[in-house]
Amino acid sequence: TAINSVVHKGDEVLVFQPCFPWYPTMVEMCGGKVIPLNLSPPSFAPDMEAIEKSITEKTRVMLLNTPHNPTGHTYTEEEIKELARIARKHDLWVISDEVYENVTWND
Repeated sequence: TAINSVVHKGDEVLVFQPCFPWYPTMVEMCGGKVIPLNLSPPSFAPDMEAIEKSITEKTRVMLLNTPHNPTGHTYTEEEIKELARIARKHDLWVISDEVYENVTWND
């Protein structure tokens, strides 16, 4: 529902990859274009410079999932603050899927 509310034909949506399989489908059903942002092992942390470089005048949404499915990466406070800074700078909507917020394990 959140994606349907803010994504329209031609809008670009930043999606961290790998991702929940339905995210790209939902974006495309709304006429949007998925802009994949690859998360690489071993940390699967977001590359803030790559995020900034991927944003265009058509970018409208940043789709977050934490803990990230399927990598398990939980965004740090610093990462969240930097993602928020980027979103504010570029006037992006942030859709945060936190379905797994209570599924974390400590060392």
